[in-house]
Amino acid sequence: MPPYDKIYGRKCRSPMCWEEVGERALAERELVEVINQVMPFIRARLKIATSKHKSYANLHRREVVFKEGDMVLLKVISEPDLKILEDLSYIEQPIQIIDTQIRKLRNKEIPKVKALWNRHNMEKCMWEIHDSMIQQYPHLF
Repeated sequence: MPPYDKIYGRKCRSPMCWEEVGERALAERELVEVINQVMPFIRARLKIATSKHKSYANLHRREVVFKEGDMVLLKVISEPDLKILEDLSYIEQPIQIIDTQIRKLRNKEIPKVKALWNRHNMEKCMWEIHDSMIQQYPHLF
């Protein structure tokens, strides 16, 4: 069984075989000859494009070798109090309440609080609903 049939579970329908389902016959002899004549040009152009991309990529690629005593800068993030869960996420905890406001709609008012979350600066404070914050984090109030 050809690889295409194994992957897609059906036979490959190349342009030479685009006909109704059922008995398939190759296209006319002229079409097959034209395709066979054009294929070397297509392969040559693909090879040229690949070599161009490879040469551009190799210009910017260099091998770096360090010796003992060389000064290097390593960026290391150490956060011992950060607990990472199995799905590589962590739980954010609010640190303090910065501000409160009441959002007025046509028929109701929604009290909100602006919370400062850990690992975020003051610019990234978020407005949260007051009631849900009291339920989840009563120690802040």
